[in-house]
Order: sequence, then C-alpha cells, then structure tokens
Amino acid sequence: MSTSMLIIVGMAICVLAVILYPLFIDTGRQKGDFIEKSDWEQRKEEVFLQLSDLEYDYQMGKLSQHDYETTKAELTAVAVRYTREEETDLDNVSQSVDQEIEHYLSARGVQNEH
Repeated sequence: MSTSMLIIVGMAICVLAVILYPLFIDTGRQKGDFIEKSDWEQRKEEVFLQLSDLEYDYQMGKLSQHDYETTKAELTAVAVRYTREEETDLDNVSQSVDQEIEHYLSARGVQNEH
C-alpha cells in the first residue's frame, strides 16, 4: 500500500473511533433516564404514585375500608406538605423575579407603575 492510502485508512479508523466511543462507555444511566430528578422530586412523585396505587387497590377490593382510609390520610398529609413546599418555592421565585425587575428598572431610571 502506498503512504497516502495508509494515512486515509488511519484517519478513517480515528473518525470511527470518535464516532463510536459514546456507544461503548458506561454513563451509569438507564435508557430513558435523560432528566435527573432531585431526591425531593422523586419522593414527591413516589407519594402521589402510592396514592394512585392505593385508590386502585381499594377499588379492586384488595384493601379494607379502614386500611384504605388510614393509609390515604397518611399519604394525603405527606402530599399536602410537598404541595405546600412547592407553592412556597414558587412564591419565593416570584418575589425574587419582582425584585430583579425593580432593580433593573431603577438602575435605568424607569419608574414601575405597580
């Protein structure tokens, strides 16, 4: 083989290695796991899934009414806490955005009409 042919083959191997490399490394992710959730989000989702499963099991006759009501009350209390925390976070973000807008407007000498 000529020198130019060896260079072309070498370059082709390098290009293939770069293209195929991501397929052979282990990133620790499972298929479909593109968005990582925080522990808080995972626990919140888990509580709501448990409520859904509880309702299904009760409708299928797998739980007594007493067990259903007791467990539902416990899970609902946890779900309410998660919802309140989320609302508090949204309120904090809203206040922060309002403050940033005020700061931006005042820095430019514009009066806010609120």
